[in-house]
Amino acid sequence: MKSFLITLWLSVAGMLLQGLAAEPTPAERKEFVETKAKAEQGNAFAQYNLGLMYEYGSGVVKDEVEAYKWYLLSGAQGNANAKKGIEIIERVLTPSQRAEGQKIARETKL
Repeated sequence: MKSFLITLWLSVAGMLLQGLAAEPTPAERKEFVETKAKAEQGNAFAQYNLGLMYEYGSGVVKDEVEAYKWYLLSGAQGNANAKKGIEIIERVLTPSQRAEGQKIARETKL
């Protein structure tokens, strides 16, 4: 009975947490779209900020591989914050995720 209650509690807690991951507000979405446009034009600061947005799901669905790609692109231009972001996110990515992020960064034409 105790394990059933624990399982039930964890299931309910999981559903509640999923509900907290709300859709982005119009302002968050607008900021994401504007930041992405600048990043795609080669702006290293915007690339770093876009990496943050993908890493934390701000204005967009969380995607750590995509975040890694943008950190790599920004870091390649010398952005020190992006280089720190790379170090941090590499700790949570699997080797295949790192390889995928590096590949899509190489293939990105800006």
